Amino acid sequence: MDSSTERIVTYLSETHGVHINIATFGYFNTPNGELLGCSLLLDEAAVQTRAENHSTTSHRSSFEQLRALAEENGVVELYDKALDNLKPLFESLRRTMSSVSLASRLRSTGARNAILAIYPEASSASNGLAMLCLVDRVAERFNLSEDQIRAACGPKVTRFPRPVYYPDDVYYFDNHHLEKLIALLNGSREA
Repeated sequence: MDSSTERIVTYLSETHGVHINIATFGYFNTPNGELLGCSLLLDEAAVQTRAENHSTTSHRSSFEQLRALAEENGVVELYDKALDNLKPLFESLRRTMSSVSLASRLRSTGARNAILAIYPEASSASNGLAMLCLVDRVAERFNLSEDQIRAACGPKVTRFPRPVYYPDDVYYFDNHHLEKLIALLNGSREA
């Protein structure tokens, strides 16, 4: 480990809240046996705290902030209805700066993946609630055909409020389409 690497790691951790550290190991042969020592460049508790604080303040919106965006865009009833009815069907609820995602473990990957996500910022009272619907993942998770799922989705979202990454499979859900999706998923047999 050279001084340049130390400066870079310290800068990333202290300035940008990156959860990064350097561990160096030393091997010692003593009369009482062999020992392996480990030394960390930065205090691990401080690194963790900085990373959590930075993540909370700059990379993720709170659930309250996301709901406030839904309210501001005139879709809070749809937002609440979607979360209240869909959340019990999934293993976890996650948030990013622009979305709330619903995730579950998939057989094909063995990993917990986002399956649906709600984008309050891209939603509007006139168009509906903007939701990511990864049709292939929904089909696998709920033993449904992709055609059944697409039939429950509204029109695709083609314009977004700002130039950030939005996946291709984002659809508008009005009350009719949302009820159709909720009924479809509730009536299915989970994989």
